[in-house]
Amino acid sequence: MAIKPPQWHDVVAEYLPGCEPGVATCLASACSLLLEDSTVCPALVLVGPPSSFKTTIATMIEMEPLTMVLDNFSSKAFVSHYATKQVKKLKDEVDMLYKIKHKLLIVPDLGPFFNRRTDDLAESLGVLTRVLDGQGYVSHSGVHGQRGDHGDYRFGLLAATTPIGGQVWKVMSALGPRLLMFNIKGQGSTVDEQVDDMTHPLTFGQRLAECKEAVQDTFRTAWDTGGGKVGGLVWDRKGDDRRILAMIARLAALGSVMRSQTAREKRTGADDYEYQEGVLEGPGRYRQSLYNLARGSAISRQRKTLEIEDLFPVLGVVMSTGPTERVSVIKYVASGRTITTSTAQHVIGHAWHTADLALKSMVGMGLLEGDNEVTLAEQYKWLTPLWKEYTCQNSNTI
Repeated sequence: MAIKPPQWHDVVAEYLPGCEPGVATCLASACSLLLEDSTVCPALVLVGPPSSFKTTIATMIEMEPLTMVLDNFSSKAFVSHYATKQVKKLKDEVDMLYKIKHKLLIVPDLGPFFNRRTDDLAESLGVLTRVLDGQGYVSHSGVHGQRGDHGDYRFGLLAATTPIGGQVWKVMSALGPRLLMFNIKGQGSTVDEQVDDMTHPLTFGQRLAECKEAVQDTFRTAWDTGGGKVGGLVWDRKGDDRRILAMIARLAALGSVMRSQTAREKRTGADDYEYQEGVLEGPGRYRQSLYNLARGSAISRQRKTLEIEDLFPVLGVVMSTGPTERVSVIKYVASGRTITTSTAQHVIGHAWHTADLALKSMVGMGLLEGDNEVTLAEQYKWLTPLWKEYTCQNSNTI
């Protein structure tokens, strides 16, 4: 399948090789803000180890006045009840809800937001989840009473963080799929490649500037031709290829299972045990977010119809969804290979017992099938050719 890369692609491939899929997904998410029929806020989080260029990628789209960059924020800052401020000053000077309206909010490091106690994390993600509905936010306190507003408060969120733990996924599975994750691989390089980098005629800053200019030109052009405002582009949904839509629906169903929380039980005494039901969210909202992402990809390429290449950002997101062990295993078997517990140890990077539990859990969830040698479940076999095509297009980033 011959796919012509967009104009920015060659620049990034030359100066920051390996960052192309992340940039393409960020552009797709940002451009989906233009969709007139989208009522939710596009929210994409790049996840990767330190020094994996995730922050560099996230900030490439920074462009005033369309974007707003914050290094840190609190969920309480959306609508503040700060006691020593007058209500009018809170709205004019403090409340984030009004400042980010119809903008792309870029947060270079969302790690501090996730690294909280479980109760605090649940509260913060609960507020963020509501705000990402794009309908505003209203809260009430004993200091200022009811504050906030409802209406069209759509905005985009583009952030980066180091790998998140299972507890975060557990909380997010209970709140729904507002945040889309995209894994960024660590940038490994040979000694010769490092020497080439150090002796490159352009400094890293100069190369980054070239990449930013190319990416920002693409974003600016897409924005201007797409109506120049949030919700400015009318998309003909009836004109979309039903085969591509069917693939998005399949990917949404897979992602919902990947994100799900399995049932758990724990013995607390000789005759007592605690049982926690599994949580499997419906794929409807997730499907819409992935559909918007695919359409954003088309918009970033100056199109108003979906093509097969627009599935790649969607696939990258779905294959980054869920706890690390699930993601690692599903990528391995999606290539058409079988996996054993011994192999899973190396794929996941955990001890035999943990790898065995992970495989058994995924078999129980219906993602995998088999006993000693486990493969991708029959209902997901359609994933293999798509994943192989994706890895072929992005061989240096998987």
